[in-house]
Amino acid sequence: MRADILFLIITVLFLFNVTGHSEKRQKLLIDINSKTGDILINGRRLSDFKPSMIEKVLSKPDRSESHKSVGHMKKWKIKELNKKNLPPTIRSYDRIDYYYLYDKLGIMFFTENLKEFTGYNKTPKYFSIYFLANDKHPHKPRLFKPKTVFSGDLHINGIRLMPAKARFPRGLDNWDKTIHLYNTTFKRYGKTSIYCFEEETGVRLFLYFNPGQDRGISFLELKK
Repeated sequence: MRADILFLIITVLFLFNVTGHSEKRQKLLIDINSKTGDILINGRRLSDFKPSMIEKVLSKPDRSESHKSVGHMKKWKIKELNKKNLPPTIRSYDRIDYYYLYDKLGIMFFTENLKEFTGYNKTPKYFSIYFLANDKHPHKPRLFKPKTVFSGDLHINGIRLMPAKARFPRGLDNWDKTIHLYNTTFKRYGKTSIYCFEEETGVRLFLYFNPGQDRGISFLELKK
């Protein structure tokens, strides 16, 4: 009898712990500083995008994916010695991009192995947050994305982003126009997206909007 009661207590405590942990994982508070690229997740600083650092802050991803492709590098001959105006030689190389997906949180990290000759760098360059489940963005979509949308709170430079109310900003019909949002300056990037760029730190923050009538925000990406 005592063994049955003890087993029941242990089971209840285990389920309570699992439920509490799951709930905690789904309620993230993210603070993004577009000037420096610093990211705070539930008060913990994500100083870089190394997989070990990401796991220290968020634990292991729900799944990891990879995609192999072929890159091409052009090598031009020295102009002074190229008397015959020969075309450049093209050298092909294999590259693999890696995706670290947190399906339960609606966020993802991924690499961009375009210029590295080895093409096998596993450290992500992008951090993305998804707000719409059915993304019909006209730009070329990522090969993978989280299975659920982000349901936590997001602040950019101290200002809360409201996905349900965010709209593609008016007044950006011309490419040379800029707009001040979230304590930084955004420029147009394509027909339905905007971005800000910090020259000193090399940080880029992209906001992508839905092309439908509501044009609400679809997802964002921070690159560094």
